[in-house]
Amino acid sequence: MPVTKYTERVTTHARNDAVPADSRLMRSVLLALGDAYSRDILGSVMTQGKTVDEIAAETGIPRSSCFKRVQSLVGKRLLFRETFRFTRAGKKHAVYRARFFSFTVRLDSGNVELEVRSEDLATPPSPPLAPEQ
Repeated sequence: MPVTKYTERVTTHARNDAVPADSRLMRSVLLALGDAYSRDILGSVMTQGKTVDEIAAETGIPRSSCFKRVQSLVGKRLLFRETFRFTRAGKKHAVYRARFFSFTVRLDSGNVELEVRSEDLATPPSPPLAPEQ
């Protein structure tokens, strides 16, 4: 049985640089893609941060399952807590966002290549958020 070789290419806006493979990131992304809830959550927060309630409403995932998956994805460093939003009643809700805005997985002759497009995987992007109404 052939051994699968993992490679990773990280692409930024300004340039296309190959980065040494990070097998933990590769494994986390591939496992997340294999789970329907995780895949839906990642797709929901790739371009805009959202609260767990917003993600659950958009994806149809039960809130408790959504919260558990979000926490798991944060632990795997695929999501990050972008900021907090406060309701009129003063309740605080975390806003989560994906650490990347797109990715491509390619399988070629037993090799798996993951291309992640992000500004910087180490430092999460922080665009301004519109105030909650």
